[in-house]
Amino acid sequence: MSCFNCMLTNIKVTVDNIEFWKKNVKKVSLNVAYNKVINRFGATDILGYINIIENGFHNNDIDIIIQNYERIKNNDLNKIHKKEKETFQMKVKNSFHYVSDNIYIRMLDDDDMIEVSKLFINFFEIFDIFPENPEKITHNSIFGLFIDNKIEGYVVINENRKFKTDFSPDEELNTYYIQEIFINPQHRNKKLGKVLFEYAIRQSSNVIISLMTTPNNISMISIAEYYGFIAQSISSGDDLHSLLMIYKK
Repeated sequence: MSCFNCMLTNIKVTVDNIEFWKKNVKKVSLNVAYNKVINRFGATDILGYINIIENGFHNNDIDIIIQNYERIKNNDLNKIHKKEKETFQMKVKNSFHYVSDNIYIRMLDDDDMIEVSKLFINFFEIFDIFPENPEKITHNSIFGLFIDNKIEGYVVINENRKFKTDFSPDEELNTYYIQEIFINPQHRNKKLGKVLFEYAIRQSSNVIISLMTTPNNISMISIAEYYGFIAQSISSGDDLHSLLMIYKK
Protein backbone atom coordinates (compact mmCIF):
# COMPACT_ATOMS: atom_id res chain seq x y z
CA MET A 1 0.00 0.00 0.00
CA SER A 2 1.35 3.42 -0.98
CA CYS A 3 2.03 5.91 1.80
CA PHE A 4 2.60 9.67 1.73
CA ASN A 5 4.37 11.48 4.58
CA CYS A 6 2.76 14.91 4.89
CA MET A 7 5.29 17.40 6.26
CA LEU A 8 2.55 19.89 7.12
CA THR A 9 0.77 17.55 9.54
CA ASN A 10 3.35 14.80 10.25
CA ILE A 11 0.65 12.31 9.24
CA LYS A 12 1.45 9.21 7.19
CA VAL A 13 -1.32 9.37 4.65
CA THR A 14 -2.84 6.25 3.08
CA VAL A 15 -6.09 5.50 1.27
CA ASP A 16 -7.57 4.42 4.60
CA ASN A 17 -6.96 7.67 6.51
CA ILE A 18 -7.03 10.27 3.75
CA GLU A 19 -10.29 11.84 4.98
CA PHE A 20 -8.80 12.24 8.46
CA TRP A 21 -5.71 13.85 6.92
CA LYS A 22 -7.79 16.25 4.82
CA LYS A 23 -9.57 17.55 7.92
CA ASN A 24 -6.27 18.13 9.71
CA VAL A 25 -4.32 19.67 6.83
CA LYS A 26 -7.10 22.24 6.28
CA LYS A 27 -6.31 23.60 9.76
CA VAL A 28 -2.66 24.30 8.89
CA SER A 29 -1.59 27.93 8.58
CA LEU A 30 0.83 28.33 5.70
CA ASN A 31 4.20 29.91 6.45
CA VAL A 32 7.19 30.43 4.16
CA ALA A 33 8.48 26.87 4.63
CA TYR A 34 5.08 25.24 4.12
CA ASN A 35 4.46 27.36 1.02
CA LYS A 36 7.71 26.04 -0.44
CA VAL A 37 6.55 22.49 0.23
CA ILE A 38 3.17 22.80 -1.48
CA ASN A 39 4.71 24.81 -4.36
CA ARG A 40 7.05 21.90 -5.05
CA PHE A 41 3.97 19.70 -5.41
CA GLY A 42 2.57 22.19 -7.93
CA ALA A 43 0.01 23.74 -5.57
CA THR A 44 -0.49 27.36 -4.52
CA ASP A 45 -2.83 26.78 -1.59
CA ILE A 46 -3.99 24.05 0.80
CA LEU A 47 -6.98 23.03 -1.30
CA GLY A 48 -4.79 22.61 -4.37
CA TYR A 49 -2.32 20.58 -2.31
CA ILE A 50 -5.11 18.32 -1.06
CA ASN A 51 -6.42 17.86 -4.60
CA ILE A 52 -2.98 16.81 -5.92
CA ILE A 53 -2.40 14.26 -3.14
CA GLU A 54 -5.95 12.90 -3.29
CA ASN A 55 -5.77 12.47 -7.08
CA GLY A 56 -2.39 10.80 -6.65
CA PHE A 57 -3.97 8.08 -4.55
CA HIS A 58 -7.02 7.86 -6.82
CA ASN A 59 -4.88 7.48 -9.97
CA ASN A 60 -2.30 5.22 -8.29
CA ASP A 61 0.55 7.62 -9.12
CA ILE A 62 1.25 9.03 -5.65
CA ASP A 63 4.75 7.51 -5.79
CA ILE A 64 5.48 9.44 -9.01
CA ILE A 65 4.20 12.65 -7.38
CA ILE A 66 6.53 12.08 -4.43
CA GLN A 67 9.48 11.40 -6.77
CA ASN A 68 8.77 14.62 -8.70
CA TYR A 69 8.64 16.54 -5.42
CA GLU A 70 12.01 15.11 -4.34
CA ARG A 71 13.54 15.99 -7.72
CA ILE A 72 12.31 19.60 -7.51
CA LYS A 73 13.43 19.88 -3.89
CA ASN A 74 16.92 18.58 -4.71
CA ASN A 75 17.19 21.00 -7.64
CA ASP A 76 16.21 23.88 -5.34
CA LEU A 77 18.74 22.82 -2.70
CA ASN A 78 21.49 22.45 -5.29
CA LYS A 79 20.81 26.00 -6.49
CA ILE A 80 20.94 27.27 -2.90
CA HIS A 81 24.19 25.41 -2.19
CA LYS A 82 25.72 26.69 -5.43
CA LYS A 83 24.80 30.28 -4.55
CA GLU A 84 26.14 29.86 -1.01
CA LYS A 85 29.39 28.45 -2.38
CA GLU A 86 29.75 31.31 -4.85
CA THR A 87 29.05 33.85 -2.08
CA PHE A 88 31.61 32.21 0.19
CA GLN A 89 34.22 32.07 -2.58
CA MET A 90 33.69 35.79 -3.14
CA LYS A 91 34.17 36.41 0.60
CA VAL A 92 37.44 34.45 0.47
CA LYS A 93 38.58 36.44 -2.55
CA ASN A 94 37.70 39.76 -0.92
CA SER A 95 39.45 38.79 2.32
CA PHE A 96 42.96 38.70 0.78
CA HIS A 97 45.41 41.07 2.43
CA TYR A 98 49.09 41.02 1.47
CA VAL A 99 51.49 41.81 4.30
CA SER A 100 54.56 41.37 2.09
CA ASP A 101 55.56 39.52 -1.09
CA ASN A 102 55.41 36.12 0.63
CA ILE A 103 53.00 36.78 3.54
CA TYR A 104 49.26 37.21 3.19
CA ILE A 105 46.03 36.74 5.12
CA ARG A 106 42.75 35.35 3.83
CA MET A 107 39.61 33.61 4.99
CA LEU A 108 40.03 29.84 5.17
CA ASP A 109 37.86 27.38 3.27
CA ASP A 110 37.22 23.65 3.58
CA ASP A 111 40.40 22.78 1.70
CA ASP A 112 42.46 24.49 4.44
CA MET A 113 40.95 22.65 7.39
CA ILE A 114 43.42 19.76 7.50
CA GLU A 115 46.43 22.07 7.69
CA VAL A 116 44.90 24.55 10.14
CA SER A 117 43.79 21.68 12.40
CA LYS A 118 47.47 20.94 12.98
CA LEU A 119 47.85 24.47 14.34
CA PHE A 120 44.73 24.00 16.49
CA ILE A 121 46.35 20.96 18.10
CA ASN A 122 49.59 22.89 18.55
CA PHE A 123 47.69 25.70 20.26
CA PHE A 124 45.82 23.35 22.59
CA GLU A 125 49.04 21.52 23.54
CA ILE A 126 51.05 24.70 24.18
CA PHE A 127 48.37 26.32 26.33
CA ASP A 128 47.13 23.05 27.83
CA ILE A 129 43.59 23.77 26.64
CA PHE A 130 41.41 20.94 25.43
CA PRO A 131 37.83 22.11 24.76
CA GLU A 132 34.95 19.67 25.12
CA ASN A 133 34.17 20.02 21.41
CA PRO A 134 37.14 21.35 19.37
CA GLU A 135 35.06 21.10 16.17
CA LYS A 136 33.00 24.08 17.33
CA ILE A 137 35.89 26.36 16.45
CA THR A 138 35.39 25.62 12.75
CA HIS A 139 31.84 27.00 12.84
CA ASN A 140 33.22 30.53 13.24
CA SER A 141 35.08 32.61 10.64
CA ILE A 142 38.75 31.66 10.47
CA PHE A 143 41.39 33.75 8.75
CA GLY A 144 44.78 32.21 8.08
CA LEU A 145 48.18 33.86 7.91
CA PHE A 146 50.20 32.31 5.10
CA ILE A 147 53.97 32.41 4.72
CA ASP A 148 55.20 31.07 1.37
CA ASN A 149 51.67 29.67 0.82
CA LYS A 150 51.74 27.65 4.06
CA ILE A 151 49.40 28.37 6.98
CA GLU A 152 51.51 29.55 9.90
CA GLY A 153 48.88 31.32 11.99
CA TYR A 154 45.20 32.07 12.29
CA VAL A 155 42.61 34.27 13.95
CA VAL A 156 39.17 32.95 14.84
CA ILE A 157 36.22 35.35 14.75
CA ASN A 158 32.71 34.97 16.14
CA GLU A 159 30.77 37.78 14.51
CA ASN A 160 27.83 37.64 16.91
CA ARG A 161 29.06 36.95 20.45
CA LYS A 162 26.93 38.57 23.13
CA PHE A 163 28.33 40.17 26.28
CA LYS A 164 27.18 42.45 29.04
CA THR A 165 29.51 45.45 29.26
CA ASP A 166 30.18 48.36 31.60
CA PHE A 167 28.04 50.58 29.39
CA SER A 168 25.30 47.95 29.10
CA PRO A 169 25.37 45.99 32.41
CA ASP A 170 21.77 44.79 32.20
CA GLU A 171 21.60 43.82 28.53
CA GLU A 172 23.82 41.60 26.41
CA LEU A 173 25.04 43.28 23.24
CA ASN A 174 26.11 41.69 19.97
CA THR A 175 29.85 42.07 19.49
CA TYR A 176 32.47 41.12 16.94
CA TYR A 177 34.43 38.69 19.10
CA ILE A 178 38.10 37.99 18.48
CA GLN A 179 38.11 34.49 19.88
CA GLU A 180 41.65 33.34 19.30
CA ILE A 181 44.93 34.34 17.67
CA PHE A 182 47.76 31.89 17.19
CA ILE A 183 51.12 32.01 15.42
CA ASN A 184 53.29 28.97 14.82
CA PRO A 185 56.08 29.14 17.46
CA GLN A 186 58.63 28.94 14.63
CA HIS A 187 57.47 32.39 13.50
CA ARG A 188 57.13 34.13 16.86
CA ASN A 189 58.74 37.52 17.59
CA LYS A 190 58.05 38.76 14.07
CA LYS A 191 55.03 40.87 15.09
CA LEU A 192 52.77 38.59 13.06
CA GLY A 193 50.31 38.32 15.94
CA LYS A 194 49.83 42.09 15.78
CA VAL A 195 49.36 41.84 12.03
CA LEU A 196 46.52 39.35 12.54
CA PHE A 197 45.07 41.47 15.36
CA GLU A 198 44.98 44.59 13.17
CA TYR A 199 43.47 42.59 10.32
CA ALA A 200 40.71 41.26 12.59
CA ILE A 201 39.80 44.76 13.73
CA ARG A 202 39.62 46.03 10.15
CA GLN A 203 37.34 43.13 9.17
CA SER A 204 34.71 44.07 11.74
CA SER A 205 31.45 45.60 10.57
CA ASN A 206 30.22 45.83 14.16
CA VAL A 207 30.92 49.00 16.14
CA ILE A 208 31.70 46.87 19.21
CA ILE A 209 34.67 44.49 19.17
CA SER A 210 35.37 42.17 22.08
CA LEU A 211 37.93 39.73 23.39
CA MET A 212 38.45 37.73 26.56
CA THR A 213 41.67 36.96 28.34
CA THR A 214 42.99 35.99 31.76
CA PRO A 215 43.52 38.88 34.22
CA ASN A 216 47.24 38.05 34.44
CA ASN A 217 47.89 37.94 30.69
CA ILE A 218 49.83 41.22 30.69
CA SER A 219 51.07 40.79 27.13
CA MET A 220 47.57 40.37 25.65
CA ILE A 221 46.17 43.17 27.79
CA SER A 222 48.95 45.53 26.67
CA ILE A 223 48.38 44.71 22.99
CA ALA A 224 44.62 45.18 23.33
CA GLU A 225 45.02 48.49 25.16
CA TYR A 226 47.44 49.67 22.47
CA TYR A 227 44.64 49.25 19.92
CA GLY A 228 42.09 51.04 22.09
CA PHE A 229 40.45 48.17 23.95
CA ILE A 230 39.20 48.99 27.45
CA ALA A 231 39.12 46.43 30.25
CA GLN A 232 35.62 46.00 31.65
CA SER A 233 34.88 45.76 35.35
CA ILE A 234 32.02 43.38 34.55
CA SER A 235 33.14 39.77 34.10
CA SER A 236 33.04 38.08 30.70
CA GLY A 237 31.21 35.16 32.29
CA ASP A 238 34.03 32.75 31.46
CA ASP A 239 35.68 31.21 34.52
CA LEU A 240 39.18 31.12 33.01
CA HIS A 241 39.15 34.13 30.68
CA SER A 242 37.19 36.38 32.99
CA LEU A 243 38.63 39.69 31.78
CA LEU A 244 36.48 41.21 29.05
CA MET A 245 37.99 43.90 26.86
CA ILE A 246 35.90 46.08 24.56
CA TYR A 247 36.73 48.33 21.65
CA LYS A 248 34.11 50.74 20.28
CA LYS A 249 34.59 52.20 16.83
